[in-house]
Amino acid sequence: MNDKSKDDKLQFSGSSQDEITFLEMCRDVGFCSFIERDANMITINVQGEEEKYQILRDIAFTSDRKKMSVIVKRQSDGKVVSYIKGADGFINLNEESNAESSEVKEKLNDYASMGLRTLMFCKKDLGSENDEASVRAMEATELENDAVMLGITALEDLLQDNVKKCISDFREAQIKVWMLTGDKGETAQSIGILCGLIDPELHIIEKIDAVTKEAIMDRLNVIEQKIHSFVAVKSN
Repeated sequence: MNDKSKDDKLQFSGSSQDEITFLEMCRDVGFCSFIERDANMITINVQGEEEKYQILRDIAFTSDRKKMSVIVKRQSDGKVVSYIKGADGFINLNEESNAESSEVKEKLNDYASMGLRTLMFCKKDLGSENDEASVRAMEATELENDAVMLGITALEDLLQDNVKKCISDFREAQIKVWMLTGDKGETAQSIGILCGLIDPELHIIEKIDAVTKEAIMDRLNVIEQKIHSFVAVKSN
C-alpha cells in the first residue's frame, strides 16, 4: 500500500491487479476498506467498524485447482472461516448454494462472452473450536468443499495497444500465433475475436471439455473427421 494520492485516497499496490481492483471497488462503494495486513493479521473497516482477522492458513492458486483460499479467525468472536475464490467450475458448493447457482452461472457465462474475466467468491464456516494447528492438519477439501456462495465478479482486462495489428503482422509473415489462457472458454473466444486472432466469419469454434490426454485426443479426432467430411463435401 502506497501513500495517499491527491484526492486523499490510499493507493494500493500488489502483484495482482485483480486484487487491487477488488480493494478499490469495496472502498469506493462504501462497503468496507482495507487498512493493513502483515504476516499474521488482516485489519479492515466494515461500515465504520474495525475488524481484525488472524491468518491461519493460505491455500495457493494453481493451474490445476483454479482457486485459492485463506482461512482466518475473526478476533471479535473467534469464528474460523475459509474464504474461497476461483473459477466457478472448480468450486464445490453446498446443496443450498448449488440449487441457486444455475442463474448465477448463466450470468457468469454472459459476462465471459463479453470478454470479462469472472470469479466466484464463497466461504465455509469452520466453527470456533479450530486453531492454526488443526486447520493446517486438514485436507484442502475439508476447508473448501460444501461452500456457501457469496457472489461473483467480472473484470475487464483491456488489451494492450496495437495487439490486433501485431497479430496481423505476424500472420502476414506466416508466423503462427497461439493464445494460452486460464480464462473461461467464452472469455477466451471473445478476446480472441477482439484481438483479431479469431475471425468469426471464417473460423468455427469447437470447445473441448476434457482434462485427460486420452479424452482430448479422442475429441480432436472427432473434430478432424468433421473437417475432412466438410472438405470432401465442398470439393464435390
